[in-house]
Amino acid sequence: MGRHFLDAMAICSQIDYSDFFITFTCNPNWPEIEEALQQQLGQHANNRPDIVARVFRLRLRELMWNFKERNIFGTVVASC
Repeated sequence: MGRHFLDAMAICSQIDYSDFFITFTCNPNWPEIEEALQQQLGQHANNRPDIVARVFRLRLRELMWNFKERNIFGTVVASC
């Protein structure tokens, strides 16, 4: 977390302060998580943080791809 903070501050010092600050959280009821847990009998999302983290990472990458490649909010100059 400290490294991400320092990266963000370096970007702000070189480019400018951000236009958006987005918080992205995980929902244990996402279909991908529930589908993976159905294959593991008797497991819940809080028992399998590896599955939750993997799905979160995939969804985060998809969100960032939408911002960077599809230019939903315009051209991305920097991100961290």
